[in-house]
Amino acid sequence: MQSGSKLQIRGNEARSRRFVVSYFFFSNLNNEVQTLKCSSAFVEVFFLVLNCPVATTIPRFRTGTYTTPVKNQGYCGSCWAFSATEQIESDYMRQVGKQYILSPQQMTSCTPYVFGGGCNGGFTENGFEYAEAGMETEASYPYTSGTAGITGSCKSDSSKFVVKVTSAGYTTVSSSASGESKMASYVSSTGPLSVCVDASDWSSYTGGIMSKCGTSVDHCVQAVGINTSGGYWKVRNSWGTSWGESGFIRLSYGSNTCAIASDANYASTASM
Repeated sequence: MQSGSKLQIRGNEARSRRFVVSYFFFSNLNNEVQTLKCSSAFVEVFFLVLNCPVATTIPRFRTGTYTTPVKNQGYCGSCWAFSATEQIESDYMRQVGKQYILSPQQMTSCTPYVFGGGCNGGFTENGFEYAEAGMETEASYPYTSGTAGITGSCKSDSSKFVVKVTSAGYTTVSSSASGESKMASYVSSTGPLSVCVDASDWSSYTGGIMSKCGTSVDHCVQAVGINTSGGYWKVRNSWGTSWGESGFIRLSYGSNTCAIASDANYASTASM
């Protein structure tokens, strides 16, 4: 378990770690975009999709490797927890050779924060640090925050932990636009990366390659594939399979579209 002092959020960390909070977009029955006010500079964006249960099988994505199914964060600003949890799943598959669907609810409810956290947004990096204590599976600690947007109290059971992030922690592959080509080399040769992006224009996305986007990071997802000849990234979102291209979006490669290169990480993992 990480000490409280290590997890405190300071001004410089908040800028570099892309803290995201509970200002969100969602679609109503008429597909009109609604907004709620928030004073923070970094905001969480998510799309409410009804009747999209979390998948329980683990197919490999056709343009990537080591990916688990698309999930749905629902009515909760927990994108950071989904991005970090999915990255740990991917890295564990790659590093250990076993497959688990881990619990984003555990990370949402149990990761300590000085402010924010849970459904009010957070850092993927803090999620990786929390996971050094261990993670349960989705089956043993199901996701519930998506229904009403309530973080919930931590109910983790250490006897059920199956995977952890090691003391080596997480590694940052890119933190600026200049690192995009390094990211591409990593994803094409090694595996997915947890990334944080500007998703303010994503709510109406239905398909194709998005080439114009903002640069104010407000959402965390996972880059799972790269096609440099075709000129696009393949990114897995956490808004359910009814959104986008069966839960994925393609972003133009080579121009840091949606600030995709601003916060790209992977984790070192082990069994428990």
